[in-house]
Amino acid sequence: MTNRDTRIPNAGRHRAAITLLEVLLAIAILGTSLAVVGELVRIGVTGSLRSRDLTRAQLYAESKLAEISTGVMMVEPIPPTPYEADPAFIYAVDVQPGLQEGILQVVVHVEKDVSQGGEPVYFELFRWIVDPEAEAILEAENGEVLDMSTQGEDEEEASDEGL
Repeated sequence: MTNRDTRIPNAGRHRAAITLLEVLLAIAILGTSLAVVGELVRIGVTGSLRSRDLTRAQLYAESKLAEISTGVMMVEPIPPTPYEADPAFIYAVDVQPGLQEGILQVVVHVEKDVSQGGEPVYFELFRWIVDPEAEAILEAENGEVLDMSTQGEDEEEASDEGL
């Protein structure tokens, strides 16, 4: 026997193609990576939609609270009401007495109406404001004091002119 007979056949040749096993393995890796990327995209989209809705709820709550603080809306409880600009969001206002006399705690609740689709979103915003009734009483009392002090000044001016 010669050395030629003990050699492995095909040992000296280069492969010209890939095997079926390699193709199946590559397809499995590709499918798995596509599934992972698809899931990451879904998570990202869900997070961005939730973030968008939460930001809208916050802006709507700040808007309603600003309307109440500036006197555009009365300081009174409001039952759940659809927001005018976006009916998918519902707001409610709760007014409670504060810890000090003459102070009110105003709470604006905003939530997304889940019956219109999407994830539920809820946001609350608190603010303490001066009770308008207590402020009116205080202004009336200060007005009386100011009227009395201006009357005294008017009388002094009249007596000075008479001299």
